Amino acid sequence: MGRTWIKIYPDKTLNGFSSLEEKGCWYTLLELCGIGVFHNDGEIAAIKNMGFMDAQLADLMRTDLKTWLKYKITFIERKMISVKPDNTIKITNWRRYQSEYSRQKPFRDLKEVNNIIKELYKETIDYRLEIIESKVTPLVTDKVTRNYVIIFLYWNHSKVKPHLKLTPEMCKGAESALKLHELKDVIQAICNYGKVVNSDCYRWNYRWTLQEFLGRKVDNVERFKDWEVVHNNYLDKKKRDDYTLGRGKFD
Repeated sequence: MGRTWIKIYPDKTLNGFSSLEEKGCWYTLLELCGIGVFHNDGEIAAIKNMGFMDAQLADLMRTDLKTWLKYKITFIERKMISVKPDNTIKITNWRRYQSEYSRQKPFRDLKEVNNIIKELYKETIDYRLEIIESKVTPLVTDKVTRNYVIIFLYWNHSKVKPHLKLTPEMCKGAESALKLHELKDVIQAICNYGKVVNSDCYRWNYRWTLQEFLGRKVDNVERFKDWEVVHNNYLDKKKRDDYTLGRGKFD
């Protein structure tokens, strides 16, 4: 499904065209990209690897073929678009200028996402990352949102401080963490943190919320992602002599 809106930058477009006709052709391209199925990639195409014929685009723009071809060449020369051999048109810097829509999408869809999470909890889940991904992928098509759901599922599974629903604040924390770390490292940090706070063998017992864990100025993913470092840093000194890493009842 395409977008319901796109962003326009008047400081760049008000005086950036030679005529109303040229501006109309450009805005139509943006609109076609926005409502198209390949909008995330900034591409205009009828189907994958098959763009529209120029005559079709001229009809969509309510202009004649000669006029469209004239402005098409202009847009290419200005590097506003590029055209693939299959006639797919790619809007230059689409993601840069339209990124806010993509960034906000997971927050707008949270009601639907939380309904999906409820359904997932009705079945027994194998908490191996590849299994979780295979469960969530068919239900949440947007990859960014999918990663937020996976992080949320692992957080609740760690039994640190379970939450009833995924919130915009948690999504923002996850977004920040995923800019610095791979998903598997975020998951590992959450699992290691859960092992520490759920055991009486470690000095750390404060239970953050997911939002706090991901949103603090200290990089908690970096702090907790390596189990050997975590174990050595937080194991209770009184029990250190009785513990062999990877063995024994404290593992």
